Amino acid sequence: MKKVIVGIAVLAILGIVLASSPGTQADVKNATTTVTVNEYVAIGMSNNLSVGIDFGSVDPDTDDNNATHNYDGASAGTSYWINISSDSNVNIDVCVGDNESLKLGSYVIGNGNYTWVNSTTSATDAWMIVGNSTAMTTTASYTRGGEDISPGNYNYFRFWLDIPKGQAAGDYINQVSFKGIKTGDAC
Repeated sequence: MKKVIVGIAVLAILGIVLASSPGTQADVKNATTTVTVNEYVAIGMSNNLSVGIDFGSVDPDTDDNNATHNYDGASAGTSYWINISSDSNVNIDVCVGDNESLKLGSYVIGNGNYTWVNSTTSATDAWMIVGNSTAMTTTASYTRGGEDISPGNYNYFRFWLDIPKGQAAGDYINQVSFKGIKTGDAC
């Protein structure tokens, strides 16, 4: 009986010790969260640029013919522009090129006769004159226009066309492309 009483006493003491000891500790594990946000480039066009670059009716053997919307904006500013969307999350360069020279069947007005200038400052920038213009190139070798333009800002353009002496009469056409790229990337 002594063994039973000792056994009961040991169990009672053990119960008291277990009841007074703290409960099981929590086990915490950590996980690291990662994400890579991609660069996003988005551009838009002014209404006049999205309709096209029109030179109207011009005579052969004339130089520096203005595109119709070069000076029709507020304060004689251009109404041709590319806007850098505020959705973009990097600064952007705008590259310009055409699919081919202006053509009418087999007749061609070469890209050396089609020039443009751009400004990231304003639509009325005094620098935007024909003397500072660049010859059009094809999209196979885009030419960099405005550089390091932050989201929410604009790249303004003016265009000129020289019509060679003896150029065949008719409606010439091509397609000009504007490509927005992350600043510093190749056009």
